[in-house]
Amino acid sequence: MDAAGRAGFVRSRSMFAPFLAANSDVRITYQGTPLDPATVWTDLAEYQLSWPSSAGGAQPVLRVIEWPKNVGRVLALCDASGVVLDEPSPGIQAPGYHFTAYLLWDGFVERRGNLPLAEMDEIADLLESARETLRGHFKRRDQERRARLIQEWKNERVYPYSGEPAQPAEAVERQLFDEVATTISRRLPGVPQSKKTTLRLLREIIARDPSGLYPVLDELFRLPQSEQEELKRILQRTSLSEVIKATGQVSDRLDFLAALKKLVFEPDISRTVKERCELHKILERETWIFGDTYTLMVSDQSLDAVLTRHLKELGRESEPDKLDPVLREDGRKGIIDLMLGRAHRGSSGREHLVVELKAPKVKIGQAEVAQIKSYAQAVANDPQFRDARVSWDFWVVSTEMDDIVRRDANAPNRPPGCIAEWDDGVHIWARTWSEIIDDCEDRLHFYRERLNHDPATEHAMEYLRRVHGEVAPEVALVT
Repeated sequence: MDAAGRAGFVRSRSMFAPFLAANSDVRITYQGTPLDPATVWTDLAEYQLSWPSSAGGAQPVLRVIEWPKNVGRVLALCDASGVVLDEPSPGIQAPGYHFTAYLLWDGFVERRGNLPLAEMDEIADLLESARETLRGHFKRRDQERRARLIQEWKNERVYPYSGEPAQPAEAVERQLFDEVATTISRRLPGVPQSKKTTLRLLREIIARDPSGLYPVLDELFRLPQSEQEELKRILQRTSLSEVIKATGQVSDRLDFLAALKKLVFEPDISRTVKERCELHKILERETWIFGDTYTLMVSDQSLDAVLTRHLKELGRESEPDKLDPVLREDGRKGIIDLMLGRAHRGSSGREHLVVELKAPKVKIGQAEVAQIKSYAQAVANDPQFRDARVSWDFWVVSTEMDDIVRRDANAPNRPPGCIAEWDDGVHIWARTWSEIIDDCEDRLHFYRERLNHDPATEHAMEYLRRVHGEVAPEVALVT
């Protein structure tokens, strides 16, 4: 049989499949070869559909036959004996499956002349019911296929998870992994060690950045169009990928707080931590600790740079060489550690936060307060900063403060921590790390309870090593 003959044989086999299945005593041959679809189909399923127009007769039956190779997807409308009367589009997505769906019902016979217009006829709802049943069929087949593949990977010891998920976030992550990995399963390496490495890489990407998964997979496997579309559909479901991203961020923040406690409270570590080249560099990337809505504007720059950025945010940009220098009262330039900013929701106003960090071993005393006040005074005195839409907060932060500063920070006529309030929208604060960390943990408490995440020391140090390894104190990383 030549190629054309083989193609005709395949088409004939799929066309007569429902008829032969319903009439076992009938024998059909094509160019001398018996047509026996039962010897080649990979799965057969039947579903009885409820249809009120059956008028006491037999209800419609949907018969789904899956083939090992593409025979052309069809939703065939047949009489009850399996004779094909019309072939509308299946109208469903089922990537990776080759199938023919047969809708068997004698009611099609009396409507034979109108079947090409069935989509607009009274039986349009019957076709939609058949399509919905088809979607459910292939959803179950997907679940069966995923379970079978995952068990095979477990038997091969290449599946990158063990045991049951201990936390809700892990369950969501694993669900997305299973969907993605089984979607691209035919593209995975055949060698077990290579397959294991690829699946582990896939797990790491999903755990850290699900949104970046698609370009990596496309680059690795050059996926065909059908698998690209299926993969995009999976990754665009925010109920999975966005939850993983959000829970991963919360877990990272809890781990960072645990690491920060070691840096600022543990005696063997805190007394060696350097403010400018270690703590400062770490906090540049963790500005959320001062408030979720702040963004970093200036780091380790002069008050002149603060002025330039301030004016830019207000849309009053000016050439730096045309601005007057901003000096402290003693005429010196001030170098601020961090300047953060945020816009007030629902208004055009802005809030700037200037943070002066001190090494954990340095106690906040009169000298440290005088320094932060001199920065605030430079801003308050300089007319270039004045704008009624902007408020300023100045923080000096360390592990401890002396008794005099603590009395000022607990004055009954001011918010806790505030040591000075000036009429021009300037507030000056003395903050300890314990207060800041407590505030952060309060904000994360709800998520921590839902995630059941209790950061252990090894997780905290792993996060510090992974994200801040080049600037983190060596003594902290090896402890």
